[in-house]
Amino acid sequence: MKIDKVFLCNFLALVCGVWFLLTGWIWTYLSNLFLSYPVGLVGLFFWYQGKKINPTSLYNKIALIILIVGMVVSLGGYPFFS
Repeated sequence: MKIDKVFLCNFLALVCGVWFLLTGWIWTYLSNLFLSYPVGLVGLFFWYQGKKINPTSLYNKIALIILIVGMVVSLGGYPFFS
């Protein structure tokens, strides 16, 4: 089975986005700045690479939505833990 570059970029962006979504709310000792945000930035990089190759991919749009929701959850959780 051949895996193309678009699928790989979108898959990695989805994995990073899910990680960012699941760990972005953890503000205890600012741990998400070391656990979540770097992975979110890597996911954003992979999303951009996938968008550059194929801007109409459905997986690319889903990855962006997950990354945005992760950021909203992270920033929304900040007032509760600060």
